[in-house]
Amino acid sequence: MSAPESGTPDDDLHAHVLRQLRRTGIESLAEPPSPEQFRALLRMVSHKYAESDRDGYLNDRAWEISSAEMTELYSQLEERSATELASERDRLRTVLNTTTTGLCLIDSQRLIREMNAAAAKYLSVGLGDTYGMAIVDILWGERADEHRLPFPEDLRDAIVANRLWVEDFIQFVDAEGEQCTVSVLYSPVDAFRSGGGVLAIQDHTRQSLAEANLEWRARHDQLTGLLNRAEFSRLVDESLSSGDPGSMSALMFLDLDRFKNVNDTFGHDAGDSVLIEAADRLQRSLSDSDFVCRFGGDEFVIFVGRVAGRVDAQRLATRIIQLLREPFNVFGASMVITASIGMTISEEDITASEMLRDADIALYQAKNAGRDRVSAFGSQLRSNVRERVQMERSLRTAVSRGELTVAYQPLVRAHDLSLFGFEALARWQEGDRIVPPATFIAIAEEAGFIAELGEVVLAHSLELIREFGPPEDAPVLAINVSGLQISRPGFSRRFLRQTDRAGVPGTQLCVELTEQALLTDTAVITELNILKDAGVAVALDDFGTGWSSLSLLQQFPLDRVKVDRSFVQPMITNSQDAAIVAAIIRLCRTLGLEVVAEGVEERGQLDLLRSLGCDLIQGYYTGRPMVADKALRWAEGRAVPSQRVLAADRDVLR
Repeated sequence: MSAPESGTPDDDLHAHVLRQLRRTGIESLAEPPSPEQFRALLRMVSHKYAESDRDGYLNDRAWEISSAEMTELYSQLEERSATELASERDRLRTVLNTTTTGLCLIDSQRLIREMNAAAAKYLSVGLGDTYGMAIVDILWGERADEHRLPFPEDLRDAIVANRLWVEDFIQFVDAEGEQCTVSVLYSPVDAFRSGGGVLAIQDHTRQSLAEANLEWRARHDQLTGLLNRAEFSRLVDESLSSGDPGSMSALMFLDLDRFKNVNDTFGHDAGDSVLIEAADRLQRSLSDSDFVCRFGGDEFVIFVGRVAGRVDAQRLATRIIQLLREPFNVFGASMVITASIGMTISEEDITASEMLRDADIALYQAKNAGRDRVSAFGSQLRSNVRERVQMERSLRTAVSRGELTVAYQPLVRAHDLSLFGFEALARWQEGDRIVPPATFIAIAEEAGFIAELGEVVLAHSLELIREFGPPEDAPVLAINVSGLQISRPGFSRRFLRQTDRAGVPGTQLCVELTEQALLTDTAVITELNILKDAGVAVALDDFGTGWSSLSLLQQFPLDRVKVDRSFVQPMITNSQDAAIVAAIIRLCRTLGLEVVAEGVEERGQLDLLRSLGCDLIQGYYTGRPMVADKALRWAEGRAVPSQRVLAADRDVLR
């Protein structure tokens, strides 16, 4: 055997065989191997073949196992995909069926492939009965009348041509007979790769109702359902501009008398029920061409489109007042409420705002005349209003320039006519005329500067008190306070700051309020208690003229009561008035209150009041209102010993 050439593959083979032979103990091939070595070589070769067979088997087995696992895994993935796809499909159907928009999926052959519950309801079909049906047959076929939706014919053309189509606010009546509003949309989509689209039906009924409700609220009063101010003015202007030439209309401004007492006594719910009932009565009293508005609070405005004249309008206004006089049922209780009406008749080229202005002026006159009546606007009333406006301007100027003066009327003790104090009374002289206090004080209250007027009176009064000397020698000074003043938060503290700066103790002062002022606000009690704590006395003025006088005596912190002159002056000749005064005096003594009799002008009145036990007297018989200097001189003779002296010195005392 010749040796192989060096560098051939056999060289590598021989090196491998030689390495195996060496493992059997043969060092070289120079000599033949022994039988033991040869058998060892065969065993080794056999072992290698066995290892090779085992490795092949294991490799084949591994491939078999991997193939089975991959098959199982693929099967599991396939099942999971189908489950998840079904779940996604179920979720999609759930979403589609819960939406209020009706959706219908249509293929290129115009056959239904999917429909949600809302669409089935609109079309009056079963949810699972429409798959594969032609949409045209459902919308315009024999069953078209069942769903009652008026689908236009041009929608059919759009579906056939597969083009976009939209129609908003289609009106129809549903199966329950309710009026409904929907919008319909057909939108082409390439869901089937060959055409088709989605038919959508959107319910706008709630939206339409909400919009209608908002529009209604913008034009009406929410409590009574009547027209509101803006809509009323618009309709009046429209009616006036479109009326026949020469035709007459009437506008009435109505106010419920003392309606605030209803809220204060029974609560705002009771007040609301009265307003609702009053609105219903007003509507029932008018024709269809007339309309009424709640102007605000307890104010109503009525427009009568056509009247024969002023007498005809007056007759209608009187009938309305009589209608409102009928008792109101308030939470089971019967309540009588009156009303005042200011009325105006239309003129050429007049507007709603001008008629409202004139009727409001007439209403003011009706209230001043005693309420529960009708007052018609006229030229004289307009002149009075102009005069009142001018007076308000002049009064403002008089207050700002300090031109107002204060007069002081004495209050004397009934038993000996000695001086007890003075009542400070505001006075205003405009040019050559003296304006009555009741007139300009009412103007100041309406114009909103009564507080400034009150501060002027208090400042003058405090100057006079200091002139009297030490507090133990000085008389009590009574200051009138209006309801608007004392209802302002912090009135009492401002009052006391002003007296403290003047160095006048509260014990020298008394505030006088009318019954109406006490009923202004529940906060009045708090303000009065602050004054009482500072030593200021509180007097109830004009007692007997209000509607709840007896309750006021217990409810408010009073020191004295002033009996109104309307009972005092006729008491000598009228036994009923004398009995009323006697009853008031007995009642006040029981409650520990002093009694002041106003309007004493005769000796007989004085003697009768003394016999009844009246404490204090005020009136022309004992002293007229006087300027500060005269009041100081008058006070020097305050301890009058007898009526004889008083009569002899009548000129000085007055």
